[in-house]
Amino acid sequence: MNVTNLSAREALAKLKEGNDSYIHEHYTKEVHIRDIVDLDDHGQHPFATVITCSDSRVPPELIFNCGLGEIFTIRTAGNVVSDFEIGSAEYAAEHLQTKLIVVMGHLHCGAVASACEEHGAVGGYLGHIMHEIESSVEEAKRCAHCGEEVSEMAENYNIQHTVNILRNNEAIKSCPDVLVIGAKYNTHTGVVEFFE
Repeated sequence: MNVTNLSAREALAKLKEGNDSYIHEHYTKEVHIRDIVDLDDHGQHPFATVITCSDSRVPPELIFNCGLGEIFTIRTAGNVVSDFEIGSAEYAAEHLQTKLIVVMGHLHCGAVASACEEHGAVGGYLGHIMHEIESSVEEAKRCAHCGEEVSEMAENYNIQHTVNILRNNEAIKSCPDVLVIGAKYNTHTGVVEFFE
């Protein structure tokens, strides 16, 4: 399959297929010097944009069995977005013409867990991340039936919060046929659940 110029649905199917290969240990991607040279000579043509957490257990290229140049990856703690990350997503949609943007959170996210536990202000730039996650934590606390549910629900609400920010972005909305969806990686099983 030619990975350039995929529709959003074709790109999503490719990510799902790649994750299936990953969890069944059927890796097909290797890095060769010719791939590096080819990307340098001809530029990048990723078929999807993935915004995900910086957690070292969540490498999207491995999770989706993708090679160099196939995914435009944006990573921040807690998969939150501010001006730089949003600008990067705009660049991918406008200039690289990726039709699919996936916001992928994960189970047992340390940033979300910290936001759930924090009492009082957090200093430094980390405070900006905690502030961005706060509304998701508050919503989870209102909706959870028990304390154990709060963190996992906050992870889900945090994913959706980032999705909503990107869906309402004027530059991304102006790109034809772009789909923005959420997903969650299970750090225990390796399975990615897509929120469609």
